[in-house]
Amino acid sequence: NKLLNLNDAVYAGRLFYNRIKLGATEDDIIYRNGDPDKKVSKNSDLIYTYGDNNCYTSFILKRINESGEPIVTSIAVNPSKEDIGGAEMLYNIGLLPDEGKYLTKTNVENYLGSPKFSKNNMDYYRISSGLNDYLFFTYDAEGIVKEYGLQRNFKKAENSQ
Repeated sequence: NKLLNLNDAVYAGRLFYNRIKLGATEDDIIYRNGDPDKKVSKNSDLIYTYGDNNCYTSFILKRINESGEPIVTSIAVNPSKEDIGGAEMLYNIGLLPDEGKYLTKTNVENYLGSPKFSKNNMDYYRISSGLNDYLFFTYDAEGIVKEYGLQRNFKKAENSQ
C-alpha cells in the first residue's frame, strides 16, 4: 500500500521555488534568495518571507532532526493575480493558466485530478518525495488560486474525502 500511495503522486523532482525544495536548509534559502524581507520566529519555527504585501513567498523552517538545524517544511507562494503566470513551480509541472487568465480550481483539477484530501479551504495533492509531502492550493470565493505551495506534514494526514 505504501508503494501504491507513493506512485499515486505528483512527481516532486521539479517542484521547487528558486531551487529550494522541502528539506532544504536555512543556508540554502539565504544562498539562493539573499536575506529575507521579513524574518519571524514563532515557537520553534522560523518564517522567511520574500516580496511585498501584493506578491510574496514564505519559507517555514522547523527544527526536527537531532542537529537542531532548521529545515524547510513548507513553501507558500502568494502571487499577485498579474504574476501567477510567471510561477516557476507551476511552470515546471505544466500547470499554467492560458495567457491573460487566472489559474482556477477547475484548471488544477482538470490537470491534476481530484485532490488526495481537502482541509480548511485547501486542496492537497501528494508528491513523490514522501508519503507526507503535499502540493497544496488555496482558492478565493470565485475559485481563483490565491496561494499554492509545498508542505511536509509530520503527523499522519487526515483524509477528509
